[in-house]
Amino acid sequence: MTEDPQRLYSVKEVRDRASAMPDLAEALTWSQEYLTRPHPEMGRPGAVCPYVRGALDGGTLWFGQVRGTESTEEGVAAGIDRFREPFVGLWPQNRTSGVQKALIVTFPDLAEEQACALLGGVARRVKLAFVEDGLLPGPAYPGNPTPSAHSNFPSMASPVPLVAIRLLFDTDLNFLNRPYDPPELRARLVSSFLRFVGPELSTSRREAAESALSSLTA
Repeated sequence: MTEDPQRLYSVKEVRDRASAMPDLAEALTWSQEYLTRPHPEMGRPGAVCPYVRGALDGGTLWFGQVRGTESTEEGVAAGIDRFREPFVGLWPQNRTSGVQKALIVTFPDLAEEQACALLGGVARRVKLAFVEDGLLPGPAYPGNPTPSAHSNFPSMASPVPLVAIRLLFDTDLNFLNRPYDPPELRARLVSSFLRFVGPELSTSRREAAESALSSLTA
């Protein structure tokens, strides 16, 4: 019987099926043993990803797989995008509950040498749709050189090709205003950021976001 291509797995299901889904098991271990811990090269205190621990503790960290996808940006983008609506529909649907959620989608059939070209480009293809739903996608793969928002440390080098998705938070402006993205795209990303997290922004962060949006639309 073929698995539902939109199937989401809980942490317990990944543990129970680790031998049948080794890529998800590796992604879970990476989440637990790397993302939740500090790293001396991060450029800031705290865990590599400050939000994964909350999702683990709250039972709201989920996993998905994209199997047999066409090795093109269009094929990989479609594979990621099919998880967007199911993930949006999971509880919690916003941050007002105080609970975080995250999703890790692996690509076990994607060759590591293709991951940089495909996942890096695809993240930019699908980023707008996700951000307009209040989500932030981030590609991770072995040897990923992309620096973190606070230093040159490549924080998203993972053991298997994957895309990590979580709710937008008030600290995400730097991820949405990257200089390598076109100004038109960045303006829409920052606008969505203000729409979703504007009410909870500090004065300084709101002013920084509004200033960025003004300069991008001038």
